[in-house]
Amino acid sequence: MPDELEKELATSEINPPSEKDTEAKLANVTNLKEAYDNFCAKHGYPVLQLIEFDANVEGEISDHIRRLAQIKVGELMMAEVIGYNFELIDTAEGEILMGRIETTDSETNSTIMFFRHNKETGRWEIDPDAPLIPKTQDPFHFKIVENGQDVHYIGGVHVEPSEEDPTKVDKYWTVFYKYDKNLTELSNNKDETATEPFTKGPEKMKDIRFIQYLDGKIGIFTRPYATEFGKGRIGYIEIDSMDEFSPEILSSAPLVGGQEDFDPQHEWLGVNDVQILPEPDGRVVIVGHVAQDIENGQMDYHAFAATFNRETRSLENIQIIGTAEDLIGKITPKKKTLHSVLFPGSVELVDRGKVDENGFITLKLCGGAQDKRGVEVFAKYQINKPAVEDEKTN
Repeated sequence: MPDELEKELATSEINPPSEKDTEAKLANVTNLKEAYDNFCAKHGYPVLQLIEFDANVEGEISDHIRRLAQIKVGELMMAEVIGYNFELIDTAEGEILMGRIETTDSETNSTIMFFRHNKETGRWEIDPDAPLIPKTQDPFHFKIVENGQDVHYIGGVHVEPSEEDPTKVDKYWTVFYKYDKNLTELSNNKDETATEPFTKGPEKMKDIRFIQYLDGKIGIFTRPYATEFGKGRIGYIEIDSMDEFSPEILSSAPLVGGQEDFDPQHEWLGVNDVQILPEPDGRVVIVGHVAQDIENGQMDYHAFAATFNRETRSLENIQIIGTAEDLIGKITPKKKTLHSVLFPGSVELVDRGKVDENGFITLKLCGGAQDKRGVEVFAKYQINKPAVEDEKTN
């Protein structure tokens, strides 16, 4: 969880929960987690595979961060350089991995970096042709067809440091870059960094995600925060083209249904990726993160999946599909306020989203764990509930 969020919550009208208050108001996330644990007890927990870089690549990553953070050669960089919250982009030239790279002692030197897979070594290497996007976190990618042509978009959360402590975030907003065919189009032709973003979202809004439907309309999931939205809720609005996109449009998005039972003071959620099952199914599947305050002033983040009903504009069949609990004790979270963190990035429909005989689809998630490491995980989502369950609920 970013430092600026902790700072804002400390000064907002939302009060931290008492022990009794927490126990009484965490039923929604707690029940989702209990259902997940019960399922995994029978079928096994998903295995989190860490994303690895070899020593040479790790050295190159550190050099980039040193330059961007203006740490001179000869000076010690005491903090560890880490990479997490990765996302995969499928291109004609192969897969590209992009992620949030930073040091453990700061969130304002966060940099989006791009990597390509070396088939010979089986490792990820820095893409020499792709630019760096400094002071930006949690990258995401989406594609929109405009005038018959594919247009690619890269987004991330831009952060501005505090004057009092430059390692802490003072302000943040989502920025957007676009290119037609190649990431090199984002280069500024002056140094290793990217050109200026073409637009941005409202201040203090992250987790903005896009999906284009077969009718051409573009659905946008938003994440308003604070005041009546508590620590974060999911909004949704549709536009006819990206020409209509603006911060004002995002701010006007109404909340989606299906999240009323989450406690706005101690639970929050956001969308990380959106996929549409192939026709004739056509259902919209969203994958995101659901989080809660727990005891000892810590927080848990879990990956969830849900079906989005476009007609009613509501979330249905919400299920936790992955946690980082098997990494507790193995990977120390970046901050003491974190306990178990699995933050999904990109999502791939395995076998094109085929529903098996038990009503499950398999999702390949790429993201981050413990705000420290990149991970990949294959998760199950029961998109079709058994008929027996349906009869009990009717």
